[in-house]
Formats: sequence, structure tokens, C-alpha cells
Amino acid sequence: MIVSHVRDVLGTRVDNDQIKNAVKKVLISPTQGWEGYVMREFELGQGGYTPRHTHPWPHIIYILEGEGTLYLDGQDYPLEAGSSAGSRLICICTQQ
Repeated sequence: MIVSHVRDVLGTRVDNDQIKNAVKKVLISPTQGWEGYVMREFELGQGGYTPRHTHPWPHIIYILEGEGTLYLDGQDYPLEAGSSAGSRLICICTQQ
């Protein structure tokens, strides 16, 4: 069993030519003994973004605060706090 709090997880700043002004926290992963699953929190700062991309594994997204755009199956979807999305192939949100 894994019990933790996001405030206790060290974040990693990601800032390069494809990802700008982001902090990634890995909340649950095989490192904690949960094989086959990963739960992450991404925080995008002002002007932050991630590239459009897909993965061959399922994703679930839940927006905690702010707003952005999700690109999924060739279409843009506006997202805001409380929005959720799930798909087998999913792209990451970008802050507006």
C-alpha cells in the first residue's frame, strides 16, 4: 500500500526546448511498489507548456487549477479546473 501527500514529494523542474516552465512530481510508480502504473503531477508556470505527443498506454488527466488545451484525436479541447479526460492515446495539456 502507498500513502503519501503531494507536499512531501520532491518536484523536478523541466525546462528545455520542448517543455517550458514545468515541475514534475512522481506521486506513485513502480519505485514505490506499484508495478505497471504511474501517477504524476505536472505544474505549468506562467507561459509553461509541453509538446503535443502521444503514448501507447492509457492516460487519465485531471485539472486541479488553471486552464489549458488538450489535443486529442486531432482535436483541441479547452480544459479548466475540474475538467478530466481519459484515453488510450492522449496528449498533454498546455497552459493558456
